[in-house]
Amino acid sequence: MNGRKLLGLLAILFALKLAYCAADAPAVPQTNTVLLLGECSPKWFKLPAKVSQELKALGIETAWRNTLRGITPEYLRQFNVVVLYYNDIAPKPNDEIKQVLSHLRAYSQEGGGLLIFKDLYIAQGMSYWQELLPPLGTQILNEQIIESDPSNVWRTRFASPGNAGWSFGWTDVIEKHPATEGVEGLAYPLERYEPGEPGAITFKTDANWKILVRTKPTAASFLPDPAANARGKVTGPGTYPSSVPLLAVRDAAFAII
Repeated sequence: MNGRKLLGLLAILFALKLAYCAADAPAVPQTNTVLLLGECSPKWFKLPAKVSQELKALGIETAWRNTLRGITPEYLRQFNVVVLYYNDIAPKPNDEIKQVLSHLRAYSQEGGGLLIFKDLYIAQGMSYWQELLPPLGTQILNEQIIESDPSNVWRTRFASPGNAGWSFGWTDVIEKHPATEGVEGLAYPLERYEPGEPGAITFKTDANWKILVRTKPTAASFLPDPAANARGKVTGPGTYPSSVPLLAVRDAAFAII
């Protein structure tokens, strides 16, 4: 988990949570404490010391738990934001974990901030997210994004000699919202890190969600070859022939990227 990325996303979620609380007075208290939660090794929850210090300077404390088992609604209500991560080696959700996932859905609907980190592997762990997300009106898709206009593509290089680098799409199609205040543009990955992994993760939502950020109209989603390399061939069209959604919000309390 990238500490800098987490810091920025938590700032967004705290802003969303405060706006939601002022409007609807949800049951979740303002504790300014973040819970790092998942079914994986504790090493995934270790934040860099500098990031922890910066969070504390903002009045934000962190706690972590590397299993969902035994979690109750009362336990979740201690926290302002829950960061949920699911590793590809974790077991498929059994009845106990399914119950906890239902508690997490209720927590988000009460006003708790819920930040999801999907495992990079395009297929592994999908049963976990398919259990959690559809009742909230959203679904993660096994699709990748392609940008047909070179002027909307950025390339970067690693420090190692001969590395071709990664490609990033660029968009400034951004709706006005507290979560996007001051944001003029967004770069998102177009390539996969390893065979079978997605770049930007595409999703779809029902009418209760508001799309805040989309790709440029020249970008589209497609079905990648799971066995191909990072520049794998297109095996079929995806859900979105243009303007792929990148960020959505529902009730100003639950966001997905």
